[in-house]
Amino acid sequence: MVIACVLALAGIISALNLPVRQYPNVSPPQIHVMASFPGADAETLANTVASPLEEALNGVEDMIYMSSTSSSSGTYVLSITFRTGTDTDTALVKVQNRVQQASPLLPTEVTQRGITTNASFSDTLGFVALVSPNGTRDDLELADYAFNNVKNTLSRVPGIGDVQVFGARYSIRVWLDP
Repeated sequence: MVIACVLALAGIISALNLPVRQYPNVSPPQIHVMASFPGADAETLANTVASPLEEALNGVEDMIYMSSTSSSSGTYVLSITFRTGTDTDTALVKVQNRVQQASPLLPTEVTQRGITTNASFSDTLGFVALVSPNGTRDDLELADYAFNNVKNTLSRVPGIGDVQVFGARYSIRVWLDP
């Protein structure tokens, strides 16, 4: 019993002193390529945007698989999953180079709006909850605060791939009288 307690205490102390950079990678990194083609349906998007991009990105070094979605609102998202331990910065540069090679084959509306690529990990690392003291703020105000202040601060932390805020935001609906 004493040996088990000593080993558990030694493990906790060593885990607290271990630098974050030495933690093992658990989930494979992903690179997301997003494009927008306003006015196009999913089939047109798949034929004019998805085909050239997927052909150009097929076979990127250390890639495991890729999956894509085309929506009827004109947005296209391609997720490329790499082997565990792959450097995300190197993978991002390789993907951006391949996207640049495919950009002459894409419609001008897509290239004018731009194609964005960003790196993330496939698993969720954790959640942060905001709570109002004494219930003075409602959920809408807390979500708006998270969008405006917390999201940007957490996105700048080294090692964070993506930050998502769950909740509604303030909006204004304007009705015009023709």
